[in-house]
Amino acid sequence: MRLISLSLAMLLIVSSSMAQHLTSAKLYMRYKDYDKAEASAMKATEKDPNEEEAWYVLGQVRYEMKKYPGMIEAFDKALALDQTHKSEISIMKYKIWADSYNAGVKYYNKGRDTADYFNTALDSLKVAIAALPESTGTYYVASLAYYGKKDYDGAIGMLNKSIEKDPQRTDPIRLLAQVHSQRAREKKEAKDDAGSKQELEKAASAYEKLYAAAPTDADNIISLIDVYERAEMGEKALNLTSKCVKTTPNNRVCRFAYGVYLLKKDQYAESIEQLKAMLDIEPENMDEMSKDATYNLGVANLNWGVKMKEDADHKAEQERKAKKKNVKEDLTYKEKFKSALPYLEKTAEIRKDDAALYAQLGKLYANLNMTKEAKAAFDTSDKIMKGK
Repeated sequence: MRLISLSLAMLLIVSSSMAQHLTSAKLYMRYKDYDKAEASAMKATEKDPNEEEAWYVLGQVRYEMKKYPGMIEAFDKALALDQTHKSEISIMKYKIWADSYNAGVKYYNKGRDTADYFNTALDSLKVAIAALPESTGTYYVASLAYYGKKDYDGAIGMLNKSIEKDPQRTDPIRLLAQVHSQRAREKKEAKDDAGSKQELEKAASAYEKLYAAAPTDADNIISLIDVYERAEMGEKALNLTSKCVKTTPNNRVCRFAYGVYLLKKDQYAESIEQLKAMLDIEPENMDEMSKDATYNLGVANLNWGVKMKEDADHKAEQERKAKKKNVKEDLTYKEKFKSALPYLEKTAEIRKDDAALYAQLGKLYANLNMTKEAKAAFDTSDKIMKGK
């Protein structure tokens, strides 16, 4: 009985000591003496690491002291022991997340002018992530800050976490694809062809997910095709676009993407067929994709005409070298120039500040002997350039 009594007495002494430190911490906090409050609360946790309230009070003190990482650590230990203060902790954590997230966004925006602010942004965003780990938007903004400072590994890590939290959110997937694509360019410039190809394959994988998540977004399929071609996956690009057209012939995005793909391959007749079919599906629709299709129809006809002219000039030169008489100039290419004209004129009505487009129109008019129109187009191009 004597041994049991001694053990009980020692337990009471330890318990009383913890309680005293906890009471002192609360008292110091009431009078806003936070340094002493933190010291007392820490002593309380040392005396009894399994006392939930001691950790909760330590978290409260650190909240007031703006020691947010330490606050989160203390609150997490309190919640691991008991859920008594779950509601209060959630409120404080959310407040810290909101303040830290907003500060992170503010410093990220400043970082676009002064790069040093990206690090300041990340300091705040890391606190926000610790306070509210389920916030996918916080990981995304952090990835932008890493990307801004060209820390691609940091950006990729944050993007993967954001995607893991919300696989349907497209912004992180798009940026992940862009980061891998950028790394591919840099590795290519550094003569690291194998590394560049690996990055392009990762970019393609991300763009595939993006296309699957938002198949009606024309930019997604166009970006995917571009990466396929850079990664020398031309067969995949062809299969993607041609299969899309075959299975859903009235899908404007598929027609547009296939037309652009064929244009890049200099298959002008086939490209024109697809782009016209795309516009015919919704002839009254003048969204951005329709505007781009109109412009690309002009480019396809123009480039086709240029190719025809080059071939005709080469043939004529060969005939002259062979000393053939009466070598006639083949002017059939002008029909393609004429076909290009209405599409590019319509585009110019939309892109009123595009100096290069007006310069191109000027050349086209000149080739068609439309002197007055050529002068007007060149004058407009010069005016736009001087105004910039």
